[in-house]
Order: sequence, then structure tokens, then C-alpha cells
Amino acid sequence: MDTSLRDEALRLLDASGFVCSRDERDNMEVAGFGLGCPRQEGAQILTLASTDRLALKVIVLLPNQTEPEHRHVSHGGHDAKQEILRVISGEMDVYLEGTGNTAEDDIPVDSRAYYTCRHKVHLAPGEQVLIDPPAPHWFRAGAAGCVALCVSTAALDGTDQFTDPNVRR
Repeated sequence: MDTSLRDEALRLLDASGFVCSRDERDNMEVAGFGLGCPRQEGAQILTLASTDRLALKVIVLLPNQTEPEHRHVSHGGHDAKQEILRVISGEMDVYLEGTGNTAEDDIPVDSRAYYTCRHKVHLAPGEQVLIDPPAPHWFRAGAAGCVALCVSTAALDGTDQFTDPNVRR
């Protein structure tokens, strides 16, 4: 695990004022998605609750960090995950299918072929977006990073389908 990414994410979390337990902080996932550039394409994820019906997570994105494009699908009798992303601090752009309003500079250069969603929805603190399955989507933090709450139906993250075939979860 890259402790510098984890430490930076914890500093952003602390600055946001969102309080987590020591165990939650110690178990923060640093997801690099197997792409070799976690500062550019990655996410730091704290799971606060996860049951067979719902999940509550905090996603911390470092400055300009992108979580790769993916979609949630049905698996093993579970419906595909529906989620709400709500910004706690910083800013986040969520990219969905639809009319393109995305600058090419927003998309990681080496992975541009795998980012198909081009409709950008900008979120500031207190703003949120609902993502219905199986809509593909990706998100990117602003220049100061972002702390966001993710409230969803059951999270089966290992079954997410990433557009980039090189992603490993």
C-alpha cells in the first residue's frame, strides 16, 4: 500500500471535518486499480457500513485524481448498485452519458480510449448526484481534492465492470 497516498487522503479527510473511527481510518483502501499510476487514476475508500442491502462509504480523491469509468451490474441474485455521491468538501466532477461538455484535459492521457462518458456534472460541497445502474460513469476531484459520501444499495465492488480492460480491482 502506498502510505503517502493514504496519509494525504487522511489529511483531506481531517480537513473536511468528517469524523471516522480509528478502525475505519486504519482500514482505508488505497485503490490503484492495477493501472500503475494511483495518484492519477485511483481512489481512497473508507467503508463505514456494508450489508446485503446497503453500503455507506467515504471516497477521498486526491487533487485531480480520477476514479476510472465503470458501471454497476447485477450479480449473484443481487440487483445492480444504485448510488448517490454527495460532496462533503472540495469539488468533484461526475461524468455520465449524454451531451459532451468535457475538456480533453479532464481525461487521463494514457487512458483516453477508455473514458466514454462526456457529460460533466460539477458538484460542490452539499451537492449530490444519483447514479442509476447500469449507467457508466467516472469521477474526478478538483484541484484541492475531494471528500465525498457514497450511499448505495448493496456494494459488490468486485463485480463492477470497468471500461478499461487493464483495471484490476
